[in-house]
Amino acid sequence: MEATRFGAKYDKGGIQPLGIMIYGEPTDTASSNASLTVGPIEAWRGGLFNSTDAALSRAQRVKREKLLGQNGLFGGMPEEIDFANELSPTAKGWTLSETLAAEKAALGFYISGHPLERYMETLQRAKALKSSELAELTSGIRISSGGIIGDLQIRTTKKGDKFGLFRLEDEAGSTKCVLWPEVYRKHAAVAQNELPVIVIGRLELSEDNPPTIIVDQVQSMDAAARVNEFLVLRTPTHEDFPTLCDSILTLINLHPGDCEVTIEASIDDRTVVRVKPNDALRVRRCAELEQALKDIGCSVTVETAANGQARV
Repeated sequence: MEATRFGAKYDKGGIQPLGIMIYGEPTDTASSNASLTVGPIEAWRGGLFNSTDAALSRAQRVKREKLLGQNGLFGGMPEEIDFANELSPTAKGWTLSETLAAEKAALGFYISGHPLERYMETLQRAKALKSSELAELTSGIRISSGGIIGDLQIRTTKKGDKFGLFRLEDEAGSTKCVLWPEVYRKHAAVAQNELPVIVIGRLELSEDNPPTIIVDQVQSMDAAARVNEFLVLRTPTHEDFPTLCDSILTLINLHPGDCEVTIEASIDDRTVVRVKPNDALRVRRCAELEQALKDIGCSVTVETAANGQARV
């Protein structure tokens, strides 16, 4: 079988990624993309994936020219091409999130890892149960569980109200979740396929059906991870400290949000104090706020409070 040499060759230095191997008849883009999605060349996978169409087009052109007896404009054999250099010099490998999403789209499951791995600490703090643990519990109790929304279906009741059904997928399996109309209206923005979430609700068990969660709360995993985060504003040495505090308060009020704030100030060379303002004073973390605080001399960092650990 002939091969368009837009693939990977092996030499003494190991595997040199060149592109996509196309043997015999030019294949289709979908199957080529699927093979690249789960291929072994991690660092080049994104660039190779994006070069699929160009490689297939070249293979088809070469085959067509051979069938027509065309060996080049001046009758000679086609010039040997350095396919390795045809990849864009700016081509970058996929991030882990992009790799996992592509693997799931191509195969229906993950190979390189699992999207929930980065949220393990958040799941532990939320005391989220795995899907494999639910069948051993008592029906009717309230539980929390974490996973990735899949197979989301939006349906309508006889009254015309929308409600949601989805599978909550984790490393161990999946659980059916139901969002009745009132809950769906409240959390519709978070109920999205492929979104990592934590759900809270009533567990329903029966002999004939697998576990089901009647959901009353849904929170994105990223939002749950931010629950224990707070903003630390380190103030500079200032001759008029009350005026500086007024400026900080003004900026906080201009950027209301859900992130707690702690103010840190140096009393002398050996003493640093932290003051937590009124709990109602919370901010929205954004570049605009951070820049405004830096403009008045404050430095800004984000810290995470462990369970039971005071923020001040």
